[in-house]
Amino acid sequence: MRDYLLSLLAKSQSQAALADQDFRMAADRYAELRQRTLEKVVDWEWTSSNPRYDLDPFHFLNPTGRRGRSSRREPAVKDGKHEYGFDATGRVIAARQHTDSPDEYYEEFIERDADLVRSTHYHYRRDKKPLNCTRFVFDEGRPRSRHRAAQGGSASDVYIVEDRRIRFRCWQTMSHGRDPWGACEELVVKPSGVVELWQFFSPAKRVLVFSGDIALYDTMKLGA
Repeated sequence: MRDYLLSLLAKSQSQAALADQDFRMAADRYAELRQRTLEKVVDWEWTSSNPRYDLDPFHFLNPTGRRGRSSRREPAVKDGKHEYGFDATGRVIAARQHTDSPDEYYEEFIERDADLVRSTHYHYRRDKKPLNCTRFVFDEGRPRSRHRAAQGGSASDVYIVEDRRIRFRCWQTMSHGRDPWGACEELVVKPSGVVELWQFFSPAKRVLVFSGDIALYDTMKLGA
């Protein structure tokens, strides 16, 4: 399985190159992308200082992965709080993380095509420098790969889906000036509702890296 996942990772790199192209164009797209996205927002949701949604379905599967609590009311103190904008289908298309300045916040805009979700993330400063761009590729609604490009490097994931849930993932991160690193993982869901994340290097060598509630996985309002 590990060799097969690594072969999928190698075949997916054309999308990684497109994510890098998205990143190079992101600065020029900010004004148009912001206007077009916010015009589609029909509802906003606030959360606590922890994020509640993420384009990475494995984002919360770690020992410190805590989801933010949802609230419809705007908080009196916004510093560190997250704000999510939903379209008419109930999917997140805009995200903000507020700072201690009322007019400065990180922004993320999410675009969807038939089998592609693109995310562009901008800095809180007024120059709105791009932080990263992500491409999430689907096949008939099933996640296949995710690719992120940023100034300091890039990251790619590939997935194998069984019974409408990701069963295997292989990821690789590359930073400029460093050798790439990554791992292959298996997601195991117990009848009790506990989800386990195992890293494996061979059929005989597996390491449990996370165990927790399945709700930490079933959080994506960002999928295709």
